[in-house]
Parts: sequence; structure tokens; C-alpha cells
Amino acid sequence: GQILTLSARGSDLLAKSLEANHRELRRRFESWTDEEIDALATGLERFNEVGDV
Repeated sequence: GQILTLSARGSDLLAKSLEANHRELRRRFESWTDEEIDALATGLERFNEVGDV
């Protein structure tokens, strides 16, 4: 049960961290144009495709 407890706590911390990062990113990206965001999204999609290989 120890490992499960640890991973549950870990995923809870990860979720909190991601939430905080998401807020920070949204604040940072507020000044971005749609074109910049689209370019980033496209770049991330390409990166994911490379990762799948």
C-alpha cells in the first residue's frame, strides 16, 4: 500500500503544480497574439509526432 499512497500523493502534487503552471502560463500568454499561439501549438504537435516514433 505504501507505493500506491506515494503515487497518489505524487499525482496530487503534480496536479497542483500543473494547475499553478497553467495559471502562470495563461498570465504570461495573455500578451501573445493568436498567430504566436498557433505557431507554438503547431510546434508542439510536430514535437509530439517525433516523440511517437
